[in-house]
Amino acid sequence: MESIHEREQKRARLSAPDDDPWSFLTPWCEQLRGRLVVVPGGYLSVLHPGARRFRRGQDRDEETQVKQYEASHWRTREALELLVLVHHVNNRAWPKLLLEKCALRFNDALFDANNDDEEEEEDEEEQEQEDETRTRREPPTETLANFTLECEHDREIPMQPKFEFELSVVVGSEKLGEPSEVDKWTKFLLPHASDHTPSAEFIEAKRRIWMTQDEELQTIRRGFQPEEVPVSLRVWASRGVQAGLVPEHLPQLRGLIEGTQSCSQQETAVARAADSADTITYSVQLLSLDISGVNTTELCVKSALGVLARGVAIGSLQLNVYHKCQGAGHHVSRDALAKLFNGVLIGPLDLSQPRVMSIDTLDITCDSSTPWHCEALCSTLAAARTPVANLKINGGFGEWKQWTVLASQLKLLTQALFFPPSITNGTYPSIRGLDISNSDLTTVDLEDLGAEIFTDTPILVPFDINTPSFLSHGGSGDNGLVEVVLSGYGKCYVPRENVLADNDGLDDQGGEPVTSLAIYFSAGAGALEVLLNQIGWQLRNLSLQYFCDMDDDAMMTAILKACPRLMSLSIHPCDIDLNWFISAYERFGTTDGAIKPKISSLTLIKVSGIGTDHGVLFAQRLGDPSSHLAQHLRELTIMTGEESEAFNSSSMKALWVALKNNTRLVKLELIIQPDALSPWKKRFRLFHRQVLPPESLELVSKLAFLSIVRLAASHGGKASPAVQKLDHRPLSLIFELAATRVIRSVTMFYRI
Repeated sequence: MESIHEREQKRARLSAPDDDPWSFLTPWCEQLRGRLVVVPGGYLSVLHPGARRFRRGQDRDEETQVKQYEASHWRTREALELLVLVHHVNNRAWPKLLLEKCALRFNDALFDANNDDEEEEEDEEEQEQEDETRTRREPPTETLANFTLECEHDREIPMQPKFEFELSVVVGSEKLGEPSEVDKWTKFLLPHASDHTPSAEFIEAKRRIWMTQDEELQTIRRGFQPEEVPVSLRVWASRGVQAGLVPEHLPQLRGLIEGTQSCSQQETAVARAADSADTITYSVQLLSLDISGVNTTELCVKSALGVLARGVAIGSLQLNVYHKCQGAGHHVSRDALAKLFNGVLIGPLDLSQPRVMSIDTLDITCDSSTPWHCEALCSTLAAARTPVANLKINGGFGEWKQWTVLASQLKLLTQALFFPPSITNGTYPSIRGLDISNSDLTTVDLEDLGAEIFTDTPILVPFDINTPSFLSHGGSGDNGLVEVVLSGYGKCYVPRENVLADNDGLDDQGGEPVTSLAIYFSAGAGALEVLLNQIGWQLRNLSLQYFCDMDDDAMMTAILKACPRLMSLSIHPCDIDLNWFISAYERFGTTDGAIKPKISSLTLIKVSGIGTDHGVLFAQRLGDPSSHLAQHLRELTIMTGEESEAFNSSSMKALWVALKNNTRLVKLELIIQPDALSPWKKRFRLFHRQVLPPESLELVSKLAFLSIVRLAASHGGKASPAVQKLDHRPLSLIFELAATRVIRSVTMFYRI
């Protein structure tokens, strides 16, 4: 039996920098070298083999594109299992292996000019030194005097082994007689479903990892459970001749998802054996499905809904019912489309039945020349219960900016998703974001949108206790029929006895209306103001795309006046005068006391010009701690046009000085021409990974903590000694330690 001293010596020896007890893992670490990336959420994203950072001037032809994982790539799975086991027996060796042997990378360091190794010209370096010397001679402002530049050199490595896969599966692309892509990935993610036998080297490596533990733990090995690895599946259907196989393969995909879910929950005796066990189990937790190239038949709809309603969050779902892209002979039936829309957006009224959990992005392409397509969609949107973060509606396949929005379709969409300011306590559809930027809205369209806001809350009733519908304003038809708007179908007549007057069987819908809107328009600020005056009260995110002459001051004033809750603003113009923009923003509300929005995220996309002073005044306001812009802006993204000269040395210098004075801007992303960026690249790099003052806990969080402590102390009628000591000083320390750590991100891209 080893003594305590001998154990400590052994641990120190294994962790010594000059000793490498993990050299036997080199073949597996090489398999992962450069493929592990730290992404938000503390996950390690496992990139596909051969992934490389794109450099300026590098060819990007199809032959050099990265290939997806192959199902036979068992070495990757073995390598991940070994890493998880190392973390279990010696968590101090975990970061060392990731950094030194696996060349761990970080998401914010990929694909940006920060890491570009191109040599700078000598005259540029000399000019940089002169500028820095001159800057040091300038008297520091009060902010600079109290602010110390501190950069984080030791990146934060996830404390727990959490991996993410993004696997791409193409169904319907294989040749006859070959196993489907789903079958291949089933064998990879579920080893018990394949005939794969672990290699002798792999089993020996696992044994050696276990041997690094204390002797008594080598035989006990208690407390180890297989690590559940979240998997992100990206699936799309082939548009080739084998697309008819998709309805057959979708049930296989459903089986794969269910298999990973059940496998991760099983705890068998085999799972506890060190030499033969899987140290990781895969669980599909995010699914992206593209069936836009598949005929929307009832069989396909049934198969797709069987996959979507498996308790897995949906990252993106792409649907296409535009018949021209499927062939002249394809026309989706009303029943198939109704089942698709109802199944995706509403689900069964019985809440105990499987349903789609949530959708991050729902992309639907309809046929604008077939009015009932839009009627079917909008009637379903009005009763939507599936949480959808962003809904994107396209008109014609491949016809960018050419969808002619018919007045009747626009009216239906408006009545389904938008509400006037007078209705602030109603129930709303579960759609939170709407993107119709693929449609060119005219002045008339914008004015109609503002005029057609539904003034009365729709009356939702169940039809045959299976499908929700709301009564239209039409009267009764012949033969005892009543006109209703039926979800998935649109307007139709049904027997009066089948329409119930109450809301039995329907639960409440979402608690807020659409909060995010993206539009493309060819109109002036006046028409935009008409629309925003009706729906701006509910918006927190607004994206505007236009290429017409615009009164920037009038546009900004209209936005600020109509959108008091606005937090994120994205503008895609041809030119924008940032002087007028920032002046209107700072001036608004100073005289009339109007509520000024606190914009925390600002994005300018493909701007050719930003004003005669090249954005210098804007940068100065950003660096002024007393300005409204500097106090609230957290993220700034600017992308110039391909041949734009919007940025020059003056604007770059002003922006650089602003970063020195501003300690609240967390993220800056510049995508500008190389001539303007290259001379300033090194200086801006100093601000990347800069440690900013922490963000204090919000008052609601502090009150929640105190309420829990008080509740815990009240049980038994007597507070514990520890709780009694929570006076002002220790509480202040607790809240200070709980403050959110803030690390600035400054990334630069070359606009090429």
